[in-house]
Amino acid sequence: MQAKQDAMNDQKAKSEEIQKQAVAAAANAVGVYNEAKKIDNEVSTKSLKEIEMLDSIVTMVHTLNGKQSDGDGPSCLAIFQRAQAAGKSVSDGLYTIKPTEASTPFKVYCDMQNGGYTLVATVANGDAQQWTFNAADGDRGQLSSLWENGLTLGTVSADTPTTNADFKSEAFNSLKGSSIMIKYKNTFLLSTNSGCISDSLRNTLNSYKFDCAGSEALNGPSSTCGHSCPIGRSEVINEPVLTHGNRVSFLYVKAGEREGAQDGNKDRAYFSTNIRSNVDYAEGLGSFCRQSQDRSNDMGVKNDDSVRPSDTSIFYTIWVQ
Repeated sequence: MQAKQDAMNDQKAKSEEIQKQAVAAAANAVGVYNEAKKIDNEVSTKSLKEIEMLDSIVTMVHTLNGKQSDGDGPSCLAIFQRAQAAGKSVSDGLYTIKPTEASTPFKVYCDMQNGGYTLVATVANGDAQQWTFNAADGDRGQLSSLWENGLTLGTVSADTPTTNADFKSEAFNSLKGSSIMIKYKNTFLLSTNSGCISDSLRNTLNSYKFDCAGSEALNGPSSTCGHSCPIGRSEVINEPVLTHGNRVSFLYVKAGEREGAQDGNKDRAYFSTNIRSNVDYAEGLGSFCRQSQDRSNDMGVKNDDSVRPSDTSIFYTIWVQ
């Protein structure tokens, strides 16, 4: 019996020694990983692949130690601010973030040139209509739509900001933000002042209702009809959905007629600007109109119905800071 116990103790000791060696080896890999990160602006494509491999090793280390890696930081903004504080430059590109509300880290595309914005969505006119919605949930729209649900769409890559295809990042669901930026074909179009939102985009949209009166004007601030955000910067670009080549003053989030207000001609849009002038037009990103039947498009031009642009090369990206 004693011999059997001695054998078990010996086996346990060997197992513990193997685990210690594995942790030590992985910890050494972390050191290599950290050194690689210091020169990430100079690495070749081959080196980037090696760093991605080391990312996996780092995750394994933290798993062995009972925790998950937090990636490069909680947000693109945090990474940008950390680099600024250290007197270093930081480039646009792919990063791994872990917002407080996220259970695990995930990759995102960061726009560092504009101050640390995270790409959360692409609304495209050149592929399947995946940002459409209906009025199944009344004033709240359609909670199972891509605008409101907790799903993602597509996989982020270095090409995502320039790709004409619908996309939704986990950051749409879990990254708290303050400012919204929108680009047209990957060219800056507009950005709001800070304070536009105070939660993730998904949670913000879930909390808002389409609450405008019939034919209500969209030409100034409002906390109910359109949940307006002052625009801090906009560029003059000839595009047909948000600005029409003009500088704009307000971004309206989830602007549309409430239930009971013009139910025979109900117009709604998730993102529009004061160029829309009033809610009689289903103009903007995420366009819906109910007349004799429901009609919805990923985006709508200025029309009393939901009508998508004829140019299929059009796409908009939505970013949060």
